[in-house]
Amino acid sequence: MKQKYFTVLLLAALLLLVPCTAFAIGTLSINGSSYDSTALAGNLTGTGWSWQASANAGQGELTLNGYNGSAIEATDGVLNIHLVGENIITSDALNVLYVHGTDTGLNLYGSDAATDTLTTRSTYVVNTMNPDISGINVTIDNANTIPFSIRDINMVLDLSQVTVNEWVPGFKYTYEIYGINISQIVNDSSILGITMQMDNAVFDMSSDSNGGTLTYGMWANSYYSSIQAVFNSCTFNLTDFSRRGWYTGRDLAIASSATYNDCVFNMHSSSRTIGLHVSSDNESGFGSSKLILNNPSGEIETAGLAALFSRGAASTLAINGSSMQAWQVDTTEITDPKIITVFQDASQTKISAKTVGVADAIYMGTNYNKIATRIIFTRLPYQPPQTGDTSTPVLYGILTLLTAAGILLMRKRFAR
Repeated sequence: MKQKYFTVLLLAALLLLVPCTAFAIGTLSINGSSYDSTALAGNLTGTGWSWQASANAGQGELTLNGYNGSAIEATDGVLNIHLVGENIITSDALNVLYVHGTDTGLNLYGSDAATDTLTTRSTYVVNTMNPDISGINVTIDNANTIPFSIRDINMVLDLSQVTVNEWVPGFKYTYEIYGINISQIVNDSSILGITMQMDNAVFDMSSDSNGGTLTYGMWANSYYSSIQAVFNSCTFNLTDFSRRGWYTGRDLAIASSATYNDCVFNMHSSSRTIGLHVSSDNESGFGSSKLILNNPSGEIETAGLAALFSRGAASTLAINGSSMQAWQVDTTEITDPKIITVFQDASQTKISAKTVGVADAIYMGTNYNKIATRIIFTRLPYQPPQTGDTSTPVLYGILTLLTAAGILLMRKRFAR
């Protein structure tokens, strides 16, 4: 009986260690054709694409190999896309690559960002007020977590064919364009709304003077839940974004964190905006936000506000492994750039932000003149850990001898 209970407990413990299985998609639309769950249970092929139903533990895998076609849309599940070579998705709809519904997620992966590319090209014609246009849009509308990952690809956003018509002579419609737009829209503070990881990816996004204006390179919006994002060895080439370069979280999020490891930044905007932004709850006065940069290189530059901004009731900003040169918005160089705390209300309570600037614990209001709007990162030479303990090899030798002696004694005992 005891052995039976032990077996049951062991199986329960093993189940806790097994990762939760994500959901297979319910429908797929690609290049004008639609497939339901019955069709997706088998393998499918088309021009520049194929579907393997059994891949990824039954979630399936969509392979794009030289795809050059219209919008791709999936519902109610996690879409896995394997990219081979150069691929272009073109759409006149609001979303070029769109995954939405319940239990949704998106994983994009290739073998090498130098050869495996995904271009999302919008040809949307703006004729209504305030449309949101997205190169990639992932939205979940139930209390679950969005898994989102990009690995070993080059993502390009093409806005050259967006048309913005005039409503009345001299007045154009307002609109927002997202390179990547991720939303967990359920009001549930108990869940991790979005978990994101990007590895060895390159992002090329910019406004087009004859087409559309890039508003956000990325906005990951976790609403009242939380978000965790990790970026490893990624390159961010963003030009003329008007609102935020790379935005993790939002004002209503419970907890937001973004960690950038060994990333390269080429981010430049002529707008009064923020380069890297992490934000959490600023209405009820609680919530944490963390922005961590480990070994960054390159440059982040805006024409106002801040290059880096981490805002919340408990905010963190850390820069490790690199030196900084920084400038204020009036191009004055900051001789001693450091991480500072700024408050957004005169009482200096509740909501604060961490950024780079020249003073600490100050009330900013709408005056951001002392904050760095341009930062150049230079990686410091790598220094291997130095313990200074020269006795380690001797101790290792003694332990090796003791281990050998123990093995000999055990052999003799079992030989009897």
